[in-house]
Amino acid sequence: MSTWQRGDIVVVAFPYTDAHSSVIVKGRPALIIPSAWVNENTQDIIVAAISSRQPSPGYPTDFRIEKGTPTFQRSGLRVASIVKAAVVATIPQSVVARKLGQLTREDVQKANRYLRAALEL
Repeated sequence: MSTWQRGDIVVVAFPYTDAHSSVIVKGRPALIIPSAWVNENTQDIIVAAISSRQPSPGYPTDFRIEKGTPTFQRSGLRVASIVKAAVVATIPQSVVARKLGQLTREDVQKANRYLRAALEL
């Protein structure tokens, strides 16, 4: 098992659908969302997608990571992005390629609010 932590931003083989409704798996940034215990004691990991495409006006479940902010600097991302709290997947830990960065405790709490809104928890 791994030692991924909640709030880690990693690169994973994340499934998504293209304009033709074909499922494609490509290396994408993602946010680790379960607790360290889950990550250390299971073969799978739960992630939320991160995208640089920022829809206008955006969705109430999108957590923005703006360029030039402390959150952006810690994230390891190259461009301003959004954590898509409504787009989560359970994937094998083996498809996590590497860690890019990590959210602060405050940002993890902020992401939690978006996840609760997306999942109606």
